[in-house]
Amino acid sequence: MEILKGIHRIQTPLGTRSLYQHLLIDERCVLIDTGVTRTPEQVIIPYLKRVGLGPDRIDLALISHADADHFGGDESLRRVAPRALIACHELDVAWVEDPDRLVEERYNQFSEPHGMGLTPEERAGARGMMGGKVGVDLSLQGGEQIRMGERWRVEILHVPGHTQGHLMVYDPRSEAAIICDAALGSVIPDAEGNPSMPPTYCYPETYLPSIRKISALNPKHLLTSHYPAMRGREVQAFLRESLDFVRRVERAILSALRKTKGRMTMREIIDTVSSSLGKWPEEAAPQLAFPLAGHLNLLSKAKRIQKGRRKGLACWEIA
Repeated sequence: MEILKGIHRIQTPLGTRSLYQHLLIDERCVLIDTGVTRTPEQVIIPYLKRVGLGPDRIDLALISHADADHFGGDESLRRVAPRALIACHELDVAWVEDPDRLVEERYNQFSEPHGMGLTPEERAGARGMMGGKVGVDLSLQGGEQIRMGERWRVEILHVPGHTQGHLMVYDPRSEAAIICDAALGSVIPDAEGNPSMPPTYCYPETYLPSIRKISALNPKHLLTSHYPAMRGREVQAFLRESLDFVRRVERAILSALRKTKGRMTMREIIDTVSSSLGKWPEEAAPQLAFPLAGHLNLLSKAKRIQKGRRKGLACWEIA
């Protein structure tokens, strides 16, 4: 539905969660994220038809970042809307262009060092969310503007942290920030609003400044990929919640390491801190490896903790 002038928000199921795509429609038509494998064919094009537009009206598919649920529909889009250009940040191009590489380097990154690799079923599930390889037409850096119409321009901003190349769109006309996964609160909800999984930012050193950058825009509307639309006071409250969760994760890691008498592996740290950080299902706790890895790397560089190995696995202790 059109929730703000020219900004359309489309809700589709993603397992137990919701996934939102955004369409900006004026003289030009910009799709933000292509969803999973068949999202363009099954959701985006039917929506366009309902508002009286054909697939040939899509000028640009702006991929916010390299995650399966955000660019997995690229091949489908190329098939049904061949004139649409596909764009993403230059730092995420390699993963967006190669789904197999994404699975190995992003989703299976905890296999060798932590003994937390994907099962064959999980690997197949991740790969099944994405179509075949599709080239990126435009690589961006952030700072670009898109002329949507005679009196409407939107801005593309670089907000890394969840991935190194995460992008968002800011619309000064409606004071709306379409941030996708640039800030993730303290828990990602399912479609009913219940806790589903922890936030999966990866690089706290850039995630925190990105959240502050979004906050400094003082947007009236905040549109994400997995939360209901927010407005007014909800916006800054959500951004503060996102910042606070990062601080809580660091404190939880240090507290766990201080209390233990030996080194702790990634899995042991997750088992120790998960319940204090959120009430998501137990099977979702391993997703904490994404933010924990980023914090452990920073704490090691700062010499606040010391990294070692135990039985072939990476482990840490207070320095």
